[in-house]
Amino acid sequence: MSKRPTYKRSAASFPHVAGYERPLSKRPGPDARLRDTLGLPPRYDRRHRPSWKRALQDILWRHNERHASKPKSVSSKTQTERACALFRCFADLHALGYKIRNPYCLGGRHIRALVEDWTSPQPRARRSTLSPATIQTELSALRTLSIWIGKPGLVLPAERYVSDPVLVTRHYAATSDKSWRGHEIDADALIEKIAAYDAWVGAELRLARAFGLRVKETIMLQPRLAEKPPGEVIGPSGWTGPHLKVLRGTKGGRLRFVPIDTPAKRAALDVAKELVAEDSHYLADPRRSLVQNLNRLGNVMKKFGVTQKDLGVTAHGLRHEYAGDRYEAVAGVSPPVRQGARTDAATDERARLQLADELGHSRVQITGAYLGQSAVMRSKRCDGSATATSARESEGANST
Repeated sequence: MSKRPTYKRSAASFPHVAGYERPLSKRPGPDARLRDTLGLPPRYDRRHRPSWKRALQDILWRHNERHASKPKSVSSKTQTERACALFRCFADLHALGYKIRNPYCLGGRHIRALVEDWTSPQPRARRSTLSPATIQTELSALRTLSIWIGKPGLVLPAERYVSDPVLVTRHYAATSDKSWRGHEIDADALIEKIAAYDAWVGAELRLARAFGLRVKETIMLQPRLAEKPPGEVIGPSGWTGPHLKVLRGTKGGRLRFVPIDTPAKRAALDVAKELVAEDSHYLADPRRSLVQNLNRLGNVMKKFGVTQKDLGVTAHGLRHEYAGDRYEAVAGVSPPVRQGARTDAATDERARLQLADELGHSRVQITGAYLGQSAVMRSKRCDGSATATSARESEGANST
């Protein structure tokens, strides 16, 4: 078995790709120079040219920690999803006959070929036609890659690649109720059964239902330290009582405070406090790691049929249920996704602003993913004065 050759580092020539030596046979031409501060792209020696997977991984090692447009880092989850999307896209290109070995050679014709295959009734690279949401996610990863390789603007809006925009138009406003209540499931009764089987998972689900928390946020919550006393925090609702501080496990590390203003919230938090042994402990089984606790919750959900396949809901549906119940409490009517009566624009906006703050979103438009289309946008659609659209969220729409 031949020994794999080693390569000398040449950071001065290639600061963004370590481990490869610049060939001395020819100076790089104008096409090899990038139009930004990234430096020169790698020019691999044909004798030691790496595979496209190795070359793509080198780019990810250098840039994947960075946000696409803001001067900050991204979570490990975002890095993993972005890397997987890019590897899928290049694998698709190879399946379509484009044998790209250097990611810096990615061009517009490659992006067009991908979108055409993704929207085809019988795609060659994938098993089935991709949904608009998946197409937008894949293009977002390619758009970020184009910035890394010095080709900003390479990836156009998805509508530019298809004749029918419906094939790639993603709808961000919910059209159906994803909560447990919307599927005629008694959440309290089911959570009690789950708590009898696993007290940790039961306590986590109670908090998720009472405060609208994500699954990871409940597991990483320190219930004895998370409560803030009255008067220390005042949110958009004007509530001056105690609040729950939510920071660990949130998307992007975004801090938020949820008011403890109902008996259900107080009861769920008290149960969580009794379960943990010390103030610094999280609401998770100390015998397991974070990943193991997440897997444990997923396995318990499957055991009780809380899946899309069985009951049609997931644990995240409790967050949707909190959003719908909270909107109804503030606005006085059910949300549009529950076929509630139309309310005035001022009341609708006030309820959505408060809900967006409690759910940990920076933009009020994302509440459409939980509540449905707002009263203002519905009236514009009826008048024909505007097309109803909803703002996108950077966490993807991997699950809001």
